[in-house]
Amino acid sequence: MKTTFKNLNYPHPDIDILLTHMEQQFIKQGGEATLKTFYREKLETTLNSKLKAEWLYDNDKIVGCYWLDLISPHYGNVTLHSIEEKYANIIVDRLIQNGIFLNAQIEIVSISLKDIFKDLFKAHDLIINERQRMALWLEEIAPFHVPDDEYQFFFMSKDYCDITGALSYEAHLISKDYEHYPDMNSVSKRIKLEENVFNNRSGNINKEASLMICKNNTVMGYCLVVDVKKCWGYDLVPWIFDISVHPNYMGQGLGKKVLQMSINALIAQGLPMMGLAATKTNTNAIGLYKSLGFYWVDDFYEFIKPITL
Repeated sequence: MKTTFKNLNYPHPDIDILLTHMEQQFIKQGGEATLKTFYREKLETTLNSKLKAEWLYDNDKIVGCYWLDLISPHYGNVTLHSIEEKYANIIVDRLIQNGIFLNAQIEIVSISLKDIFKDLFKAHDLIINERQRMALWLEEIAPFHVPDDEYQFFFMSKDYCDITGALSYEAHLISKDYEHYPDMNSVSKRIKLEENVFNNRSGNINKEASLMICKNNTVMGYCLVVDVKKCWGYDLVPWIFDISVHPNYMGQGLGKKVLQMSINALIAQGLPMMGLAATKTNTNAIGLYKSLGFYWVDDFYEFIKPITL
């Protein structure tokens, strides 16, 4: 076995061979024959500019790959694939050597050998964050009745980022579900992240569904929703980027109220479904989502190697 990594531009026939193998593995797991088209479109538009990618060869045969897509300097995902288990450790070692996890939270995306890749990464000096994606079929539920009480709801905007960003930072200090995210380890960074989201870093803001819950001109919590394109086979899926309640007002059902109002806004838009991601240790949040009809879609995991000063 003589393995080497190569940089290839797209299109290239060898890349197509690997994408075909990935789709075949996806179909065996119950998926549809759409994966190859999805990745081909992604690579056509981003491989030669935004993405960092390498393709693994054993002699002259393509046997694996990875491509890294950074959303920010400290967050992104890496898609990796190996046609045989024996090549998985070579790909993992390459990623470790390239330092992609250094002070960056990276989601691992793999069609097959998921547990093998997970165990290989865990063997290195990395911190793991295990998460799950959840979905709600908006077409199958009626709008929630939210009592007309002392709370008011206002649309979010970039003008409030200093308030909502700081609120989110305080809330996640309690849940501890983002404690290893470099973009969220200070108030100023969390506010900057909020501003970047309103600059469409993660997709267009769904203005009608992004709401703050307030009382006596005090912002007590909020739900921020972005529209993600080409997700789960749909052209657009609204995604909860963040939902937070300030620690001073937790335990009063405010998270449920603002989420119900947000869901109602999405139902009114005629969208078929919505999604979110939750850290598996945040059982309170997962319990809330389940109570409103969200169901588990899949598990995923992220790794990071924090910089210790």
